Amino acid sequence: KSDSLADGEYDVVQGQTIHIEKVFAEPDLHFFGIPKPGAFLCVPIKTSGGQLRGVLGLDTLGQNRAFAPDEILLVEAIAKEVMSEFDRITMEIQAKLQAENDALIAKYDAEREQKENLINLELEEEGDRFETAEEKALAAAVKRLDQVKQEFAQLPQNKINELRNQKAPPPMVLNIVRAVLALLEYPSAETWLQCRTHIDHEDFFVKLSQFDPVKLPIAKFERASKITTDLTPAAVSRLSFPVFLLAEWLFKSMAAGEAQERVNAGNQQQQQPETTDA
Repeated sequence: KSDSLADGEYDVVQGQTIHIEKVFAEPDLHFFGIPKPGAFLCVPIKTSGGQLRGVLGLDTLGQNRAFAPDEILLVEAIAKEVMSEFDRITMEIQAKLQAENDALIAKYDAEREQKENLINLELEEEGDRFETAEEKALAAAVKRLDQVKQEFAQLPQNKINELRNQKAPPPMVLNIVRAVLALLEYPSAETWLQCRTHIDHEDFFVKLSQFDPVKLPIAKFERASKITTDLTPAAVSRLSFPVFLLAEWLFKSMAAGEAQERVNAGNQQQQQPETTDA
C-alpha cells in the first residue's frame, strides 16, 4: 500500500513510519536535483514515551522499486537501537552532571560554618558602628548575600550554560528563577521561555552581583515570597548547582530585606514622640 503525505495519516511527526512507494506520484514530496523513480522511507526515532527525537530517511531513487517489508522492519529496528543508544548516552551525561552538582553543593555546605565564623569575626571588628541589634543583624545578612555573590563570580561557564540550556525545568526551578527576576525588577515572567529571554543576557549575572536588598521596597520581597511559598533549603539541595546558588541568593536577599524592614521599624519607633501623663 502506498501512503500519502497529504492525508496526514502516516505523519512522521506523530511517530509513524512513512513509506512512499512511488515518489513521482506524490506531489508533496520534493528532492534536491533531478527526481528519479523509486520509493522513499522515513522512520521516526522516538522515546519509549512516544516523543520524537529524529528520523531516519532512505530512498530507492534510481532503482524504481519500493522497500520490502523486511527492509522496513530492519530500518525500524535500527531506529530503536539509535534511540536506545541515545538514552544510554543521555543517562551517562545526566549522571555525570548530577555527580558534579552534588559535589559542588556538598563543598558549599561544608564551608558554611567557616563562612559564618568569618562573618562573626568581621562583625566583632565593626561592632562600634552598630547602634542596635537590628543593625548588626542587617549587616550580617548583607555579608551572607555577598558571599553568595562571590560564588556566582566563580561559577564556571559550563555551569552557567547548564542553567541557560534547560528546555523544560521542573516547576520549582521555574519559580526560583521567577522570584529572582522579580527581585531584580525584570518584567513579569510566567513561562520558562520568558525567563530564558532574561537569563540568557550577560547583564543578568551583573545585576545579581550588584543587587542591593537594602534599597528595595518590601513589596518586591512580598511578591517574590508568594512565588516561592513551598521552597525549602532541603528541596533546593537536590537541584543543579547553578539553580541551588540562585535559591541561596534568593534566601539571603529576602533575609536581608526582612532585616532592613526591622531596622526601619525600629527607627520609626524611636522617632515617635514620647507621651507623658498629664
